[in-house]
Parts: sequence; C-alpha cells; structure tokens
Amino acid sequence: MKVICYMIFIIIFSFICINTALGSDYQGDLNNTLDYAKSLYLIGDFNHSLEVLNTFITQNPDNSSAWNLKGLVFLAEGSYDSSIDSFHKALNFSPQDARILYNLGLTSLYKEDYVASDYYFNRTVNSNPQNIEASFYLGLVKYRLGQYNESIKQFKHVTTAQPDDSNAWVNLGMAYEKVERFDFALTAYDTAIKKDPSHAKAWFNKGIIYSRIKDIHNATSSFNNYTRLEPEDDVGWFWYAKNLKLDNQMNESTDAIKKAISLNPENQEYPNYLPLFSGQYTDPISEYLFTSLSNNSVLGIFGLFIIFAFVSVIRR
Repeated sequence: MKVICYMIFIIIFSFICINTALGSDYQGDLNNTLDYAKSLYLIGDFNHSLEVLNTFITQNPDNSSAWNLKGLVFLAEGSYDSSIDSFHKALNFSPQDARILYNLGLTSLYKEDYVASDYYFNRTVNSNPQNIEASFYLGLVKYRLGQYNESIKQFKHVTTAQPDDSNAWVNLGMAYEKVERFDFALTAYDTAIKKDPSHAKAWFNKGIIYSRIKDIHNATSSFNNYTRLEPEDDVGWFWYAKNLKLDNQMNESTDAIKKAISLNPENQEYPNYLPLFSGQYTDPISEYLFTSLSNNSVLGIFGLFIIFAFVSVIRR
C-alpha cells in the first residue's frame, strides 16, 4: 500500500513539474516571439513585423503588448487610423496602461485630432505626473486648442523638471505671447537662447516682439542673429530689412530685402518693398503706411498702391 501511495505521489509530482516547465517554456516562447517582432520593428522591417504580430495575435488575441506593438508599427508607417484601432484594442485589455494612453495621444496629435489627443495625454499625465514628455505634448495640444493658460501650466512644469530643454522654453514663450504677457515671453526666449544660442526660433520670436513694441535696436539684433542661423529663410530677411530701415541703415536694409527677393522670387510683394527699404520714399505719409503695412502682409499690395498714389501727389 505504501508503495502504491508513493508511486501515485511521484506521478502527481512529476505531472506538476512538467506542467510548470511547459508553462515557463510557453511564456518564454511568447516573449521571444514579441521580442522578435519588436526587433523587426526597430530595424524598420515593418511588413515582417506585422506578419509575426498577426500570427501571434491570432493565437493570443488578448495580449495588450502585441496590440500596442502593432499600433507602433502602423504609426511608423503613417497609417494613423490602423494605429489608433490597434491601440484601442490594447487599451481594452490594459485600460490603465500609461504607454498605450501616451501612444493614443501622440497618434491623435499626428492626425491633428487635438480633442482626442488632449483626452489621452491628460489621462497619461494624471496616471503618471512624472511623464515629462507627455506634459510637453499636452502643452502643445492645449496651445492648439487655444487653451493658452493651460499650455503655460504644462510648459512651466516641463521647464521646472527639465530646465535645459530649450524647446520647452520657446513653447512657453509662445503661449505667453498668446495671453499678451510679452515680458514673460521675452524672458522665456532669453532662457532658451542661454540654453541653446543656436535656437533660431527663439531669436525670430524675440525679434517679432521687439519690432511690435518699437524696440528697433533689439529687433534688429534679434533678426541679425536669426538670419545668421537660418540664412535661407526669406521671411527672416524681410523682417531684418524692415527693422534695418527703421534704424536708418538703408544700405543694409536694401541688401536684406534683395536677399529675401532672391530666396523667394515668387513672392510678388517683396519687390514692391524695395523702394521703401532703400529709403527712396521718405515722406511722412509713406513712413506711416510702411510701418502699418509691413505688420499686415494681407493688405500689402493695396497699401503700396496707396503709398505710391500719395507720393506721386506730394511730389507733384
């Protein structure tokens, strides 16, 4: 009897051990398959990665990691709708997974679906306030939605956590501009430049603010730095020319507007500014219309017609 009991015990114990081993091997196979699909994704072999994932998901339809990876593959291919569909399926099996929420927010942002992106990035940040990248993107989305104070809140959080992030400082400055806190905006741009003196957008945005508040010296200096960093941007040369003209640097102003014309010969307005920027017209009415005109390019051609009409009358 003891021998029989002992044999039964051995059989049961062996069965348990075998099942445990098989379960471990099975889990290992799952991980190996996903790792293989991931490696294909990382080297850009998206078609083969999808083939592996589709086979895997057929056998394991409730595996959120597989659905999430499939969404990333579609995202890399630019198939945003398919990407979102895969992320939604992943979220069904892991409703609080911050990775999936983040991926949904990012894909919605790429689709310019800012409402959906706002929803998912909010959930991401709420579930993990330390996810600074999610806070950065949430700040961008809030800006796009016109929620500028909320955008400021997010970018302040990012710049506090990552004070060397010059892009965050520039975006903070842009949000401050929208609520007309130009002093704070300039401080943000100055900080961005301290972190990265080659950040062209910070110089350009500074120049625009200084130009609008009639600080011509600082505006000219800002656009000078911008055109050195972005010498192929005709818009930068136009603004540089305008402020050089206002600073009575006529030769430099002429050279700058000629540079803008050469960079963008299809812009039909630039040649019309050449007589103004070269100082050919110096009548008070011309000067007044020039300062208003260059701040509103939509009225450019009509304003120029008015200028030329008044100048011709005055000169007669």
